[in-house]
Amino acid sequence: MKKLSRTYSIICMWLCVMSISSRSSAQEYNWLIQDAERLYHQGLFDEAIIACERYAYFSSDQKLKHAALLIEAKAFQQKGNYKYSSNILLSIPRILLDKHVKSLIDFNLALNSFLDGYYDEAQVYLDNCDTTVMDYSERNNYELIRLFNLCYLEKWQEASVLVNDSPFISDSLKKELIQLLNKPPKLLNQKRLEWFSRIIPGSGQIFSGYYVEGISSFLLCSGSLALGGLLLINKFYFSAYVLGAGSLYAFYYGGIRRLNEITQTENQNRKQLFIATIKSKLTE
Repeated sequence: MKKLSRTYSIICMWLCVMSISSRSSAQEYNWLIQDAERLYHQGLFDEAIIACERYAYFSSDQKLKHAALLIEAKAFQQKGNYKYSSNILLSIPRILLDKHVKSLIDFNLALNSFLDGYYDEAQVYLDNCDTTVMDYSERNNYELIRLFNLCYLEKWQEASVLVNDSPFISDSLKKELIQLLNKPPKLLNQKRLEWFSRIIPGSGQIFSGYYVEGISSFLLCSGSLALGGLLLINKFYFSAYVLGAGSLYAFYYGGIRRLNEITQTENQNRKQLFIATIKSKLTE
């Protein structure tokens, strides 16, 4: 009987210790996520990531675990690792999440895509956001990113409508921005310039303002064609094929690839300058 009583006492003591331990562990885990948020706002992103990883590993509270993953994703976003940040956000199950958290996830996915240069993808995530559950600051940030993304997508009319309907912009500033959006930057027509270069090699670069590259491309293609013709006349057929046709092919299509790079870079730079002008108007 004494043996049973002693065993019962040991079991009760063990259960009591485990109960105290589990309560202290839960408190420690809650402290970890609060610390992670504090570290994030202080700009200590690596430390915040470590705290979030510890919490996500040890805690069984799904709601707070999702909050930790969201902080971790935002920390990676601040470090410039947009792809990894998006992977973390996409790993969060959405079944039991409320609308606000879902919208925050979609917004940060859109922000990652925008910062990484995937503007079509960013627009999809922005369209998924429910702005009715966002607070004032979140809604303001959402509209800014949406405005800039529409500019990169060259959707000037939609951008004008967004500015006109925005409650965050004064009436006088709305007029200035709409006037600006009605005169978008003049962008290079990539298809037309490529068509020019296919007819006359280098002409696309010349129309783009890259005169040296355009003239060089024309001379290289002309020289390759002349060399191939000369070798062919002298019956050096293999040399004409390798040196003439081979060089012409390389310079001709190389020039077109270079033209596409020029138009993409030039258009991107012009859009960035235009968006910088909009930003300066908004921060005045």
